[in-house]
Amino acid sequence: MPDDSGLESLIEEVHHIFDFSERREKEVLNHFGKGSFIATGANARYREPHQILHYSEDKIKELCIVYRQRFLPAALYCGEIPFEVVSKIKSYEHKNHHRKCEFFILASPRFFLLHNVYESPLLFASTEGEQHEFLCEWGDKLPWYLPLLKYPYRNFRSMVIASLAFGFVMACIAAVAGVFNYPSNVFKSILMKVPILVISSGAFSTVALIYGLITKTDFSSDNWKSRFFRKKII
Repeated sequence: MPDDSGLESLIEEVHHIFDFSERREKEVLNHFGKGSFIATGANARYREPHQILHYSEDKIKELCIVYRQRFLPAALYCGEIPFEVVSKIKSYEHKNHHRKCEFFILASPRFFLLHNVYESPLLFASTEGEQHEFLCEWGDKLPWYLPLLKYPYRNFRSMVIASLAFGFVMACIAAVAGVFNYPSNVFKSILMKVPILVISSGAFSTVALIYGLITKTDFSSDNWKSRFFRKKII
């Protein structure tokens, strides 16, 4: 007959392991904001770097400005957390048990507004010397064309460059059309399109600024680390 005391000891040990695992998951979840939750099951879109990567704050700021993201403490993140991320944090804390671990999230501002939007958050851990170690990411990757779409709102200089570029393109289109209509007056046709460049550039910047005022869109260089969105604390 099986030893009842040994069986009870085994069951108690299993319960202890499950209790410890559940307690650690709750501790990890405390790193994130209210409204965040751990997803069950494997996440096919979870990715880890192949090697240890460290990013300076200046580099992270550059990424945030280009892709119009936010870099904020994980305590402000409110969204879905794949189970693999929980395991990654537990493993990282175990390896760095000698110091307090602080975690940050690089993600779209919508992730910090209690919205369950599933794009591409990146998890970082702070290290010495103002460096941040990239741990993992999950969700869909940011599209390659996003920096182009967000370019006018990086800073004031990018707004001016985008306006001039738009005006130049419009002037070139008008000039090409003029050349085909009047082949004998090529240079005159090009010179006559200078006002189009000025008007198109002015129209582009005006529309962009009006859109920014209506939607309360700030330049990325000013809000990449801001904890505020549309005058509300997140």
